[in-house]
Amino acid sequence: MEDYILKEIDKIGLILQKIAIKLKIMDENKANAGCTMRDIKAAFTEYGLNFDPAAVLSEKHPVSFLVDTLHLSDEALELFVLTMLHSDIPEASKQRLLSDAITYLDSKDTYSFSLHSMMSQTL
Repeated sequence: MEDYILKEIDKIGLILQKIAIKLKIMDENKANAGCTMRDIKAAFTEYGLNFDPAAVLSEKHPVSFLVDTLHLSDEALELFVLTMLHSDIPEASKQRLLSDAITYLDSKDTYSFSLHSMMSQTL
């Protein structure tokens, strides 16, 4: 059972990585303006994961939800946040998610250059 759970966690991380590559988030320094929440949900579905990113954003603490429920690694969490930041979600949701992610990662002594640079771009 534990092996199955670990494989599922890895699968989520790989899906996030493929989405980030497909959306050119990992290879470019500039945001991809064509990314919509529908695109992101469709990509998750395409890879066999019934996951609704909008539902995550509706959580009071979206990062805690992702970590506690889906057991995302720090890297997968960072990719998820970057994907959401390059989507068409409202700016307030982006700021809340970014702040939540930075707070969480900093509390673990994990510094994310990508996320901190996104925070400095929004100031």
